[in-house]
Amino acid sequence: MNWNPLKRLSLLQRQRPELDSVTQSANEQLEKLVAEFDCAENVVKSLQQSIKKLLDQILCMGKFETKLIDELCGSNLFTDDDSLRLVLEDWHSSAFVFNTVGDEYVISLQKNVVEPLKQLKRAFIELRAQIRLHDSIQLDIIKFQRKVSSYSQKERTATNLVKLQESKQSLEARQREFANRTHLLLKDLSKFLRGSVEMLQPLLEGFIAAEIAWIGACKRSMDARSHMDVAISSLSQSDRLKKIENSFSSINSLSICSEQK
Repeated sequence: MNWNPLKRLSLLQRQRPELDSVTQSANEQLEKLVAEFDCAENVVKSLQQSIKKLLDQILCMGKFETKLIDELCGSNLFTDDDSLRLVLEDWHSSAFVFNTVGDEYVISLQKNVVEPLKQLKRAFIELRAQIRLHDSIQLDIIKFQRKVSSYSQKERTATNLVKLQESKQSLEARQREFANRTHLLLKDLSKFLRGSVEMLQPLLEGFIAAEIAWIGACKRSMDARSHMDVAISSLSQSDRLKKIENSFSSINSLSICSEQK
């Protein structure tokens, strides 16, 4: 059966199946649980996407910074400046530590957050399939109710009576199956939603703990630096920007730059 939620919603809005009061009450409870299920599924999807972007950013940041400093240290531009060379070496050491700590952070998140979320997502997929099957049975009930109504109004020929009886039997079978699946889904969804909350709490706590450990390791590495702190603190932000502006002014005053203006 092709699944089109908009088509399904349109059909159910136009004509709801005729159900007994007990099944109807249970179905209304189920609709509320399905709405909560939809919300929880969206939260998990958003969390997965955000964490994936975070992991990609952490891995890229460490590797690109290390590559940048490797290229600077490997050039001959700063070999005559002992002070800057020491800063680059210190920066390289810090970047290597940051990259290593970042890899450890990513591994920790993969183990404590990403993998549990994958398991949770598989559970969402399985339950979603059960919800879709329940909805398809609900649509079948509407279809058989229409058939029963149609054959009841037709001429009472042998053929029409047989088809009427077959439609009634199919309707009753679908109604019994619908009631059973409604009961099972009510139980499964209630249990699943409670379990999801219980699972997400330690998962998020693990996320925060891993982040705190990563930040702490980065801070310890920053505190252990020597030459970089001296070099950075020697100029204020405004003085540093002024120095950059003066350098650009000197470059722009070169004859080769003047000719291209």
